[in-house]
Amino acid sequence: MPDVIFRQYVGAVSGRRDALRQLQSRLPNSAQQVPHPDHPFLLDGPDLLALHQGHLTAYFLATGKDRWGVGRHHPARYLLSRLALPAGTSLAVVVDHQAAHFAPIEGTAGLIDHIDPLGQRGANQLPSGPSAERAVSADLVEGLRPAHYSRFSQGWTPGIKAKAPLKGDNRASRRTTAELNSRDRKPVRSKPFLSQSSLGLVLDLPSELSRATWLRHIETAIRDATELDYGLEKPEEGLERSAEAILDGPFRLAFHRNFASLRTEPSRTFDPYKPFRAAAFAGFFPELLNEETDALPS
Repeated sequence: MPDVIFRQYVGAVSGRRDALRQLQSRLPNSAQQVPHPDHPFLLDGPDLLALHQGHLTAYFLATGKDRWGVGRHHPARYLLSRLALPAGTSLAVVVDHQAAHFAPIEGTAGLIDHIDPLGQRGANQLPSGPSAERAVSADLVEGLRPAHYSRFSQGWTPGIKAKAPLKGDNRASRRTTAELNSRDRKPVRSKPFLSQSSLGLVLDLPSELSRATWLRHIETAIRDATELDYGLEKPEEGLERSAEAILDGPFRLAFHRNFASLRTEPSRTFDPYKPFRAAAFAGFFPELLNEETDALPS
């Protein structure tokens, strides 16, 4: 990694670490906090969870040059977090002074409940209860929860190797929101290891990639699949259009295909199944497993 890029990376990590400490200091003393929560369905979830007076808030940090819709603040991260976390969880973005122009709340397609400045240590406490201005899409996303989890359960069933819908299956006979939203989205054929078929996206990662590169491509695939399924290329209109198509019945969520091989490098902290589980949560059905197992874990 070139020195300039490395210094930028270290600076970004340091900035997020300092911002997290400030965030923790501004929450009520009675709040139960979990920094960097490890959710089994999310590769990139919230930066902190806080439980206060029976209400759960997921906090996302915006620091430095962070902007809405780019990188870690792609709408897919927030949509998947809302679907993965318990119903009623508030989603809040906390912005430091360098990211003051992150986005106005009305520019986040209703995926965020509130945006708050981080301020300085000793400033007023941050909101940690139910948002007075609940995100306009919150109820819409809650309505999608059954369809989203139904697809996930079919792709990640303990003891059963995942299978995409076959021709003649009722699931295969219905059109997908991926088809519906393709007109708003740039093709992905030029992306390495990720292509688009008539049925959805296809991820095919060679085993010789480093684990870090392998994970980065899975994260990209998760983002792209969620964007395609829920119309997040233009979230202000695409999310509502996708929800109506699913809830009214004529459309279903696509079953994307994951041909990546399971990575089992020894590690005390790395769950080898988590990338597959998170990808399945975003609609990718594992097609290849390692030779030692024929089934998916619970």
